Amino acid sequence: MPTTRQIRRQCLIIVFLVVVVNLALVEYRRRTRPYPVLGVNPAQYSLYAPVARSSPPMWRCLDSSKVIPYDAVNDDYCDCADGSDEPGTSACRGGTFFCLNDGGDTGRRIPSYSVSDGLCEPNCCDGSDEPLGVCPNMCSTHGLPQRDSQLQGAFQKDT
Repeated sequence: MPTTRQIRRQCLIIVFLVVVVNLALVEYRRRTRPYPVLGVNPAQYSLYAPVARSSPPMWRCLDSSKVIPYDAVNDDYCDCADGSDEPGTSACRGGTFFCLNDGGDTGRRIPSYSVSDGLCEPNCCDGSDEPLGVCPNMCSTHGLPQRDSQLQGAFQKDT
């Protein structure tokens, strides 16, 4: 019969192994699953998946001119000639930022020079173009007039 001390030791080993396995799974998922990339239209998330079986994770510029570390995407430094590695920053000239506008009207693109400029853009009512907390999500307020006009148009078509 195992002693209390042996049982405690076995329990600690099991807890330790569970924690290690969970941490490994989290890291594996982080490296293999394309997370939403700030400034990218959800329909284009697959374009921002890391290069298959690359270790460390790598990413190919959308113009295929270069392969860069995945961590260099949205790092505020323009690595790709086409600027595709910085959809969520203003680092590259001529880029655009996609505002999801969750809770309001449809998503919209704004010029990347408007990202992190301290101004709450009306076309980016969710505030995602600024650091967290700078601009509140005003989409429910901004989206109401658009939805009202859409509903009114729908009723006019029925009559």
